[in-house]
Amino acid sequence: PPLCLRPAVKDLPQGDIPSLEALGLQMPAEEPRAACVFIGGEMAGMARVKEYLWDRDLLRYYVGSTNTMTPGKSPVGEDSTTKFSPWLAHGCISPQWLYREIEMYERRRTKNKSTYWLKHELIWRDYLRFGALAEVWGDDIFKLAGVRQELASRKWTQDQDKYRMWVEGRTGFPFVDCFMRELAATGFTNYIGREIVSWFLCRDLASEKGWLDWRMGAEYFEYILVDFEPSVNWGMWSFRIAPTTPSYEITAERVARVQSVEMLLWAHDHDWDAVWVKRWLPELRSLPAALALEPWRLLADDMAPH
Repeated sequence: PPLCLRPAVKDLPQGDIPSLEALGLQMPAEEPRAACVFIGGEMAGMARVKEYLWDRDLLRYYVGSTNTMTPGKSPVGEDSTTKFSPWLAHGCISPQWLYREIEMYERRRTKNKSTYWLKHELIWRDYLRFGALAEVWGDDIFKLAGVRQELASRKWTQDQDKYRMWVEGRTGFPFVDCFMRELAATGFTNYIGREIVSWFLCRDLASEKGWLDWRMGAEYFEYILVDFEPSVNWGMWSFRIAPTTPSYEITAERVARVQSVEMLLWAHDHDWDAVWVKRWLPELRSLPAALALEPWRLLADDMAPH
């Protein structure tokens, strides 16, 4: 590496920063349902950290991306998670600096399960980055057969109709569709939403022609996420397909059966009053919470003998 910086280029006209219009782009419309407004830059990122940790003291109640099994703890909501990831992904704030802020918070405010989980998730982020660099994963995270080619025997399909239904949030399962519509409108959804929709694509959109190519989902995330980071996105998709694509032959009976029960169970665990579902699926707002989460029960009621 160089021992010193090269001299700056002299007499180079500065010019103007091109506008969005000059680049053929438009400022996206403000989405009033968004859980957070993301503004780029280091100052905005540090301001978000200050607000979450120090001004509003929300860290003590932080649920976390992966702390979803604790009874009564739901990451679905505006303040349940930090929303730091876009600033981390773009290098606006340093994960090392953030880790030190959390440790300072533990000394000055409180040290509890919530602070532990936020530090744990920063470490998990590094684990994915180093795993992608290591030979054990490497570029296998981008390959159809997955890490170590464990899914090489699978038959895959690229059914565009099913894929488009998934992208547009028209699967008919509210706890899948709400997250996909939030993602399309804002470029962001929480960790549990990403888990639910990816499992659904990997498990439930299979047909007798084969499993739906999981890379279509990973590529859509790469396109739409405001916090996209290659090793995290592709590493997590590889992580999801390994245990969630069973090693049995697809049959008509199995295709008709729901495989990813999380989209049903977690809906009641984390959005029991259907607030999040109704926020993003306005067509369900008039229904009671139980029916908004499982609207097919309306059909069952209509078919029941009276």
